[in-house]
Amino acid sequence: MRGHPELSEAARRYETGDYNRAAIPTAIVMVKLFFKIGIVNIYEHLIRITSIFTDGLKMLDYRLSTNDNLNVCAERVTFFPADPSRTAALFDYLTADGVVLSQRESMLRIAPHFYNTAAEMNRLINQLNNKVR
Repeated sequence: MRGHPELSEAARRYETGDYNRAAIPTAIVMVKLFFKIGIVNIYEHLIRITSIFTDGLKMLDYRLSTNDNLNVCAERVTFFPADPSRTAALFDYLTADGVVLSQRESMLRIAPHFYNTAAEMNRLINQLNNKVR
């Protein structure tokens, strides 16, 4: 395609295009999987693995920026080192070691999912413990 497409002068210019039909079968399978596992089971698992991580952080030299009440906020954990100027280096260290997380200014954020395990949370705590020393 050459140049930019002509945009309508009407509201039609804000339409995003066609439906993502390829994603619909995948979404259906995922919803079925969620119901097979059980929404309550997924929720309880997320609380359990998130607690492992937040409890571990509290024992190390890191600050928790997430609500302590995991019943309110278990889908992500935001934390930072005692010295926030070390956040970027910590992010680089963890991502180089295969951890999937995001950096938000002077904080780091992980988002545990139902497929994550307690062993993975403990591994991350060990990685953070090794970096403190």
